Amino acid sequence: MLNENVTSGGNVAGSGVTSTPPAPPPTTSLPKSSKSNQPLTPAQKLTEITKDKRALTWNHGVLFGKRRWDVILYPYDQPSDHIILFQNNPPKGAKVVSNAGSAFTRKQVHIALKKECSVNGWRCPSESTVYNKMKEIQKFLSNDPYEQPWSIGVCAKYNIAPHLIPALLRYLRMLTAMDENPTVAEQKGRASGMMSSSAVQSFSIRQAVWMWKLESIVSLFPKKEQPDGFGDLIFLAKEYAEKEKSALSQGLDPDTHVLDRMVLDAMDGKLTAREVILKAREIEIDKELNKRGGQSDG
Repeated sequence: MLNENVTSGGNVAGSGVTSTPPAPPPTTSLPKSSKSNQPLTPAQKLTEITKDKRALTWNHGVLFGKRRWDVILYPYDQPSDHIILFQNNPPKGAKVVSNAGSAFTRKQVHIALKKECSVNGWRCPSESTVYNKMKEIQKFLSNDPYEQPWSIGVCAKYNIAPHLIPALLRYLRMLTAMDENPTVAEQKGRASGMMSSSAVQSFSIRQAVWMWKLESIVSLFPKKEQPDGFGDLIFLAKEYAEKEKSALSQGLDPDTHVLDRMVLDAMDGKLTAREVILKAREIEIDKELNKRGGQSDG
């Protein structure tokens, strides 16, 4: 039987997504002409795209003998506009992306980054800088074998101890249940593209390896959220896996010093695994803000 406390703490599976899945195209209506209440004409649409200079477009197949081009106008403003054009060539002035998922992911990441920079007084990187960094990270993740979904068959290759397999299967069962009966929050997260579309697929070999590495350490925690420490192991392994993935994708060595110190506190009975993660994140954010010293982020 699955423990309800672990299942209800749904952010175990939902908080770490390694690659953001495509969000569906918006269902908003076409923008209105400023001179009337009528939809923009094709000529007006092309004018708006040229004026925007940031519009994103992707080809959506052929209809009526012409290519259909979906366009997001003003993608980094709220609200943005979604329009459709039928012509053979992409609209002039719009940046062509591979598909809807690429367009909406790019839009969401830049909006989120703008908010973060605004709150902290940093200068937000340009849209092209953000996109290039996203491409670098996506390229790394797509080629990283540790980011592939875990299965029993990979345990020998990645030296995952056989005795841990029952715990890994228990976690896989929990994720399967989450996929079959997602909470409202999980449904919204998946629809927005900010969460993986499949909890099972998000359970990576990297996280399984970290569960194996940390199993004996978590067993020493006097304070556990569950008697067997299963939930604590999941939370902590996921955090270490995310830190490793983030560092490696930027060509850096993983730095877990702060997290390690908090783990020592947990071994002394001062914290639970969840408290370890929250406190470590708080310390790292404070360090980053102090390092920046209120200066703009380039």
